[in-house]
Amino acid sequence: EFQTPLGYTKKHQHPRITELSEELDRIEEKIENILTSLADASDTLVSYVDMKIAELDKKRQDIVDEISVLSTEVTSPDQLENILYHLSNWEKASFDDRRMVLDGLVTVIRASEQGTEIRWKI
Repeated sequence: EFQTPLGYTKKHQHPRITELSEELDRIEEKIENILTSLADASDTLVSYVDMKIAELDKKRQDIVDEISVLSTEVTSPDQLENILYHLSNWEKASFDDRRMVLDGLVTVIRASEQGTEIRWKI
């Protein structure tokens, strides 16, 4: 489950982020329900499910991208100062501080057999 990074306050959150996060939860629930129903599915149904999951995954990724853009727009000066401080003192930063820094800089990291993809917020 998503965890709010240290130093982040809800007062800086863009209202659209809340709306998109709720929509993202609904999409992920739909995907999970579809995957659960695959146990007894025929080949025709599996083909349809593949298309539906691809469609939902595309929509999910679009929402994640929009949330990332909006999150970047509402980064407070205090958050930026905190990120810069921890980058300057990376070796001494705690795990949670490092996670907060990465949350401020990276949208998503995907690893597959083909390689690794990092989507930056900056």
